[in-house]
Amino acid sequence: MYNLDIYFFIVILALILLAKMAFSDIKTRQVRHRDLLCLTFLLICLWLKSPNVSVLPYTLMILGVGFLLHILRVLGAGDTKLLCVISLGVSPQYLSLLLYGTVFVGGAFAVAYLLYGYTTDIQKIRARGVPYAVPIAMVGGPLILLTYIS
Repeated sequence: MYNLDIYFFIVILALILLAKMAFSDIKTRQVRHRDLLCLTFLLICLWLKSPNVSVLPYTLMILGVGFLLHILRVLGAGDTKLLCVISLGVSPQYLSLLLYGTVFVGGAFAVAYLLYGYTTDIQKIRARGVPYAVPIAMVGGPLILLTYIS
């Protein structure tokens, strides 16, 4: 029972860190490397309970596709790195849910953000872009928790 409490505490810390990263992305449009490293460390610590090494090829594919999306200026580099780090904490059976959920929630978030821009200052909104770490964290956090529970 004692070990489960430690792992649950690690999951809670990871969820808090994801929330911090989402709010930081809203304010500055940046995902900090320090936060990504801390999240990576926390998720690797969860591997002590159940090693998740089978997810590594998928993580590398996410990194490759994310790099291409970054070159095409569709997705920011920090968002790509965040998605890769979150994939380290998600079971391979939930990876498609992570990706599709992120696309769906991210699209809804982008539409809502665009509508917000039309009611305020659309030029300012377009210049700053969409803080995509928010939908990534909204989908990734619960899936990390679901992976820990199952």
